[in-house]
Amino acid sequence: MQTQHLSIMFGMSNPAQTLLQIERYIEDGRMEISEVMASEFTSMLLANKKRAVDSQVMLVKGLRLFCDILLLRDKAKEGIPIVKILHKERKKLIRILKRNAPELIPKLTPPAEDYRREGNLHAAMGKYGPAKKAYSTCQKLAPNHVAAAYEAVVAMGPEKKCLQVLLNCCAAAGPVIKSNDAPRCKKASCNFTGAKWSAYLSKIICEFRSRKAGKRNYCYRKR
Repeated sequence: MQTQHLSIMFGMSNPAQTLLQIERYIEDGRMEISEVMASEFTSMLLANKKRAVDSQVMLVKGLRLFCDILLLRDKAKEGIPIVKILHKERKKLIRILKRNAPELIPKLTPPAEDYRREGNLHAAMGKYGPAKKAYSTCQKLAPNHVAAAYEAVVAMGPEKKCLQVLLNCCAAAGPVIKSNDAPRCKKASCNFTGAKWSAYLSKIICEFRSRKAGKRNYCYRKR
């Protein structure tokens, strides 16, 4: 009865519309209601053991949003079991698509992004061992993932191995070019935009060159 009441209240009879509404609430900074909606939305879909393919797609998207919301709300501890469910349901979705629509698999969000989420959640809890493992899996699945390497350094500080991964990612990213009035990595696999990224990349490149030259006075500073 409570689930039915909340479904009517939040208009959850249309899953796609519900996901868009949750995203709008996040953009507006309405984190409490977005958490309630994401929790109810994913619980409702998980309760349906005979989900159609489109419902499975919506569930995976909802779980990703739920993880992101919990991280933003400093509830990383609650996010860990959710990201584990996310891994399980994503794998289930891929198995379903392999049997029925393999051409859709490349259009899915890459699994590396979910390990990036997991790394961020563990790091926010101060669990650096599991965080490093998750970030490492992300890099194995998506080599030279600049964003994940950057987040690892920001979350755990300039730890030697994490910093070296970031330096390697930046070196592999190639030159920064201007595209549509925004800085962008020339190599598509390493794309990111925004002035913050451009400035940070410049510092990292300076750090990388200093290391190569054997200097100690690096321009990198913990952020």
